[in-house]
Amino acid sequence: MSNTQTEKSNAIERMRGLLKTLEPTPTDKEVEKMLEERRSQRFLK
Repeated sequence: MSNTQTEKSNAIERMRGLLKTLEPTPTDKEVEKMLEERRSQRFLK
């Protein structure tokens, strides 16, 4: 494997680690609520 491929592979593995969490995946309803709260904070300042 070339050095560039190794670097890319290492970067991908680090990114995958960032995505790991012990929390369950939020439901669609929870995501919608989070988005609405974020929009409210952003546009109602």
